[in-house]
Amino acid sequence: MQVKGLHDLEKQDLLSIIKQQQQEIEDLKERVNNLENRIRQIEAEKFENNVHDFTKDKNLEDTNQIDVKVNTNEKEESQTEEKVNAELLPVPVHTSLAIFKPQFLKRIIDFRKLKLALVYTFTILVVAFSLFQIGRINIQKNSSIKLTQDVQKYITKNDTAEANENSSQEFNVDFESLKKINPDTVAWIKINGIDLSFPVVKTNNNDFYLKHSFDKTYNPCGWIFADFKNKFDGEDKNIIIYGHNRKDGTMFSSLPQILNPDWYNNEENKYITLITEQGEFKYEVFSIYQIKVEDYYLQTNFKSVKEYLNFLNTLKSRSTKDYGVELNANDKILTLSTCGKENKYRVVLHAKKVIKY
Repeated sequence: MQVKGLHDLEKQDLLSIIKQQQQEIEDLKERVNNLENRIRQIEAEKFENNVHDFTKDKNLEDTNQIDVKVNTNEKEESQTEEKVNAELLPVPVHTSLAIFKPQFLKRIIDFRKLKLALVYTFTILVVAFSLFQIGRINIQKNSSIKLTQDVQKYITKNDTAEANENSSQEFNVDFESLKKINPDTVAWIKINGIDLSFPVVKTNNNDFYLKHSFDKTYNPCGWIFADFKNKFDGEDKNIIIYGHNRKDGTMFSSLPQILNPDWYNNEENKYITLITEQGEFKYEVFSIYQIKVEDYYLQTNFKSVKEYLNFLNTLKSRSTKDYGVELNANDKILTLSTCGKENKYRVVLHAKKVIKY
């Protein structure tokens, strides 16, 4: 089953949001300028037509008057010709502008004021929203980091003498205290070499902890959670644990480091620790890889032994490193999953249970 929305909550980080909003401002400015130019063009055409009509009407009127005067009084021909010449002179441009310009100029000025008001208002809103986003993201990140640090007091490492007395159990987890904070607590996951140590929660769906923290408050950082189909009764064939690969360094952001040779070639990093109320378990890593988004490796139930063996062999064959670990139908495995580059991929780790303390 594909976990919908997993690792895709950072589609718009802060820089992308600001860049998009700046582009929207530029688009708005361009549309306003185009509209202003169009208005100017219309007003110019309107002005020319008015001047043309005004001159035409005036010339016709003067010509008719001249014809009447010529027909009624031929003796005044020389005086009429002088009058016609005078009246047929083009209307001075500044006179026509005096008729039309104030109205047009007022419209343009009003439009410019409106344009500036819109641009300034939109800019202020964008800046305010960006500042709000910055503040919100920082608050959420800091809250997630603080909670991660606070819960570390509930896991303690045994010293050598104490460990020997307690069947060599390396860690003790105070599940009673953790469950007072969140009753959904089912385990603790710890990985060497990448500073990954978290309590694991599980609810009746794979959506809630995508956007909620360990204390169940809303937080896009989410938390480390197990697939809702897992039972943690010792019979799970494939325990699946998810977490966001956050750019702010929270949750499973360090998990992609398992693909670095410095990590997977270090023998101290070959075992993963999973602690539940039933005890502490060591899982030996047998496969690490990055793959395009899919749900094949997220299976928890299998119809037959053959299907399960094919599943295990497929996971093993995908590995970046050949760990040489033997697998059989009785093996129970642990799967860790987070997003890879560009959110188009998944970074995956598989390990089989080998030791219980």
